[in-house]
Amino acid sequence: MSLVSQHFFEYPNRSLGVVAFSIAQMTAIQDRIEKLMREKPELQSYFKEDRLEGFFVKNLENVQGDERDVMIFSVGYGKDVSGKLDMRMFGPLTRAGGERRLNVAVTRAREKVVLVSSIRAADLDLSTTRAPGVLALHRYLEYAERGAEALNLKRYEPGEFESPLEMEVASAIHSLGYEVVPQVGYSGFRIDLGVIDPAEPGRYLLGVECDGATYHSAYTARDRDRLRQEILEKFGWRIHRIWSPDWVMRYEKEVKRLREAIEKALSSRGNKPGNRSHNEDEERFGIVTKKERNPVNNDIHYPWVSSYKVWRPKKMPFQQSKVEGVELDQILDEIVDVEGPIHIELAAHRVAKALGFQKVGNRVMEAVNSSIRILIRESKVKRINKFLWPSRNGFSPVVRQPVLNEKDSFRTIKFVPPEEIELAVKNLIQGGFSILEDEVVRQVARIFGFDRTGPHIYDRIKGILKQMITRGDLVVKGDRLSLP
Repeated sequence: MSLVSQHFFEYPNRSLGVVAFSIAQMTAIQDRIEKLMREKPELQSYFKEDRLEGFFVKNLENVQGDERDVMIFSVGYGKDVSGKLDMRMFGPLTRAGGERRLNVAVTRAREKVVLVSSIRAADLDLSTTRAPGVLALHRYLEYAERGAEALNLKRYEPGEFESPLEMEVASAIHSLGYEVVPQVGYSGFRIDLGVIDPAEPGRYLLGVECDGATYHSAYTARDRDRLRQEILEKFGWRIHRIWSPDWVMRYEKEVKRLREAIEKALSSRGNKPGNRSHNEDEERFGIVTKKERNPVNNDIHYPWVSSYKVWRPKKMPFQQSKVEGVELDQILDEIVDVEGPIHIELAAHRVAKALGFQKVGNRVMEAVNSSIRILIRESKVKRINKFLWPSRNGFSPVVRQPVLNEKDSFRTIKFVPPEEIELAVKNLIQGGFSILEDEVVRQVARIFGFDRTGPHIYDRIKGILKQMITRGDLVVKGDRLSLP
């Protein structure tokens, strides 16, 4: 348990979690933790039971939305006394979906993963198993030991167009005044189209991904949806994705979006493909770092996502003596008209702020509830569960994204209406025809401004997905979700 105690002595402000491969292994670690606390009472405060940030020990199958700053990942399997490694011992990894369990476990760290293992990738005899989970472990062990070198990332010579969509997009790029090359990149991590930097013809400004042949023929869904793009971005590539339904139905908007992506790449040439060493992102063997981007400041834009508009009072502050009365009804009506559907608590917070109060007290909350009843009776607003909706004809919700430098536009997941989350899910799946469930959660979280999917965010979005599946709004096909 030296790694655990060392962590809390050196980084007392960073949260920590431990993932074991099996229940027996998890129990053994928990026993050692209890012994450690008896030996070093000064550490007891770090082992608090806090679902969001407290220390935990879990086995591979129980790690879901849990995230911590640092994760210790204990492989826990090794060779027998004769020096042989039994390839049947890997438990959850040998069963269906083992690779997904591994992927969830190794992506729960916000800053760093510490890998503890008595075996190396070279010890695994892959000729005796084809279990995707074991293959994924082999790749992960190799990557932890050797870094990017393990991925055999050699530049690909440009290839041929692999779909009509690629040819059409390339033609559009030519019309914008840029040269483009099909099928470029690294080893199996190729990019459909590479836009050439006009100032440095030996470099690429932007990689464009289309949902064509390369996308559909990737070895696994994870390679296709996540790993390939992450690896390419690690090597400095800027990636711009185009979906065929959007290209066909919203051609002019997609060309405009493409042009903006190229222009943005031109204006920030500092991070060019091939300029970045894997040593910037990796430490010594056993430690892999992972940082997530702020979704409000990334390069992913959807035509169906709008900026969140925040209600601003016409005069500031209102008279606190008018907490009750007609003026409060008018304030609340304006708030719902601008920000609806809006959670009642958030609406009350806006009212309190407009009146000059620091927080929502009982008096303000009672006044807000009274005004809500009046506005509903006068058919000015509608209440659906804990959210207030505009009652005007033709109103329909849209997916709203927070605005950078606009603090009030950021909502907690509790304050995002379920209808808005459902709409984001449907649009995401419609754009890609089908998508991995965990990827839906991650993308939806990013759209609403969350750079990490903690337990509350994960549980809320997963719960809504479950409701949509139960109602028949979504269809489960293997490990992917699609529309009926």
